[in-house]
Amino acid sequence: MRNLQFKQLLLISDTQKSGNQFKFEKGYNLITADDNSVGKSTLAKLLLWTFGCEPDFDTTWESNYCRTLVNFSIEEDEISILRYGSVIYWKENESELIKFSSIGDFAKHFANKVNFKVLLPSRVEEKGLETPPPAYYFLPFYIDQKKSWSNAWDSFNSLQHFANWKQTVIK
Repeated sequence: MRNLQFKQLLLISDTQKSGNQFKFEKGYNLITADDNSVGKSTLAKLLLWTFGCEPDFDTTWESNYCRTLVNFSIEEDEISILRYGSVIYWKENESELIKFSSIGDFAKHFANKVNFKVLLPSRVEEKGLETPPPAYYFLPFYIDQKKSWSNAWDSFNSLQHFANWKQTVIK
């Protein structure tokens, strides 16, 4: 797999009429706050949500109807990805903006860019092997603070599209 590095997260809430910007430096980034319940976990989840993952957000957060933009690099390529609802936009270097109307449409493009070669058998037999959504790529790197301690490899919602996928993804 190729090296993916987060650089910046921009967040805009339509309902709150507000936004925020978070920058990430090369190497490790530690997210801290003086109090609990100020959004540290949500910040990590938003990065992954932008890429098409479905982390478990609290109900307050889900009602905010946000747009997220993540600037990142894959090796030498500078990329921006924007998500609003289930629509994802991808801009790489100086190329044209690409719109993906669903996470499924986006999956092959993302897997190709990060060299994620996993194919999983669909529950629908005639579909055969499919490229899984980006959530399967990020599973080894994200442990949900509530869900994953009781059930390993369960950090995202909507992982039931494939049967018996854990051994293939782990390998």
